Amino acid sequence: MSEEVTKKVESLSVDDKAAPVQAKAPVDAEKEQQHQHPNGEKKQKKDKKKGANESARSLYVEPQPEFIDHRIKIFEQLKAKADAEFAKKERVPIKITLKDGAIKEGTSYETSPFEIAKAIGKSFLERQVISKVNGELWDLERPFEGDAKLEFFDFETDEGKQVFWHSSAHVLGEEY
Repeated sequence: MSEEVTKKVESLSVDDKAAPVQAKAPVDAEKEQQHQHPNGEKKQKKDKKKGANESARSLYVEPQPEFIDHRIKIFEQLKAKADAEFAKKERVPIKITLKDGAIKEGTSYETSPFEIAKAIGKSFLERQVISKVNGELWDLERPFEGDAKLEFFDFETDEGKQVFWHSSAHVLGEEY
């Protein structure tokens, strides 16, 4: 049938040099019904781009205030200085003593509690919130500086809950 329609349209062409019209593929009746309301009217498709752009607002001020560039420059200078100092630190073998008395080998300024927890087990690592190194709360990814006594805290411990909620308050901008 689509060939017949194409032939009829071509025969109606006024200009002999006009390109023949391509026939549309037949529309599946089920797909056509999916785009209709129960009362038989077709749905109007919304312009997704237009709707998305109206609701999405830029997180940046245009033009960017000059003080932002100044602060970024200061941050980059301080970060470069800290990275240079950290790179100068001597890497030496260290012993990390776990709560149960097990001793793990590591390297100062390279090995972190995260790596020790990962070596214990993936599920163990995923449960941990914070660690304590030599009695001081210690981020999981912060490297050891020397021989250490290491403890881990998950959300089931008081220390783990306090750190979790304190960090959450920072994320929400309500730190007290």
